[in-house]
Amino acid sequence: MRTAARIVVLTAALLTTPSLAQSMTYQGRLDSAGAPASGPHDFELRLFDAAVGGAQLGSTSTMSGVQVENGLFTLTPSVGPGLFTGADRYLEISVRPAGGGAYTTLSPRQLVTPAPLAFRSLNERWTPTGSTLSTDPGVTNVRINTPSSVFFDSVLTVGRATPPGALAGMYVNASDAGSIAYYGWATDNTSRAEARVHGADGRFELRLGSNIPVHINGAGLVGLGAAPAGTARLQVAGAASATDFQYAAPVVRRLVIPAAAFVPSNGSLASGVTYLNDRVAMSLATTVAALTAPVTLPDDATITGITAWAYDNSALDFSFSLFRANFAANGATLLASWSSAGASASPREFAFAGSLSDVVNTATSQYNVFVTHTDWEGTSNTALKAVVITYTASKPD
Repeated sequence: MRTAARIVVLTAALLTTPSLAQSMTYQGRLDSAGAPASGPHDFELRLFDAAVGGAQLGSTSTMSGVQVENGLFTLTPSVGPGLFTGADRYLEISVRPAGGGAYTTLSPRQLVTPAPLAFRSLNERWTPTGSTLSTDPGVTNVRINTPSSVFFDSVLTVGRATPPGALAGMYVNASDAGSIAYYGWATDNTSRAEARVHGADGRFELRLGSNIPVHINGAGLVGLGAAPAGTARLQVAGAASATDFQYAAPVVRRLVIPAAAFVPSNGSLASGVTYLNDRVAMSLATTVAALTAPVTLPDDATITGITAWAYDNSALDFSFSLFRANFAANGATLLASWSSAGASASPREFAFAGSLSDVVNTATSQYNVFVTHTDWEGTSNTALKAVVITYTASKPD
């Protein structure tokens, strides 16, 4: 009669690759007719879920020609994947001399117990299925390096105790320089959004389905709707609108009102206006007349200064003025009034020396500039070149 007298060591679940069956090492002693057996023997091993009766789990592992020396032998059976789940398992062993005869089933079945370092593995909730490692159905949230509770309804929480300013998070690395590092989001097994970093050129993309609404190239240029080209920091393909852009600080801008924008304030004098190259004048000598032009500025602009450029080589002076007219009231408010001085055949700058801080509101008011002279002497001596208004703006026009 042959018996397995003693189990020396039994270890569980040593995987070589996910596709291979789980293997273990079994060491025992075999006696024959009351003395230690020797020589080659054939073994059959079966895994059961009970010490007596029960159901066989997995397949029968047959190991032929195993050398037994002074009763001692070592087996490495593989009975199938996914069988060691933490529940009790029993190993049934049958043996015969190598090469023939009937197998003798040894009794009792041996309880499969873990090695000390394998106790931890019995509490793990991960299951290998082919090339995939997944949690069991009872695990609905995974926390990595954090003792705190999951954040709201998150499934994966990554945390790290860090001092102020230290980094904490996740990092995706594609090992090849030409690979694409990828992070994606999906619902109902359908890809909804992706973030991609292309190793070949360093560009970053945010994708929605098959569309790529955001491109950032390796130089940091941003393209909305298409990959950026050229040198502009922000590029938009297709229609775009902006309603809320603000400058970090108000910027100074200037509105140039050219000579061609001025017309007589009195329509009956229209025939006496002469436009020549970059200037405008009244061709009727010694005529008291005014030219006027509308001022178009963006809402919320603050008018801070006004300057006129003109030829004044006469004995009398120009008079310049800026008015604001309220739509709901009669008349107009004078904001600035100044004049030229002296005489010169060259164009000169005449600036308003006072203080201006009027905030433009095109919903309630309009603005006009008036230029008057009491001795128009034609384009040679008295002519207007332009009026320049300086203002500050807190956002793009």
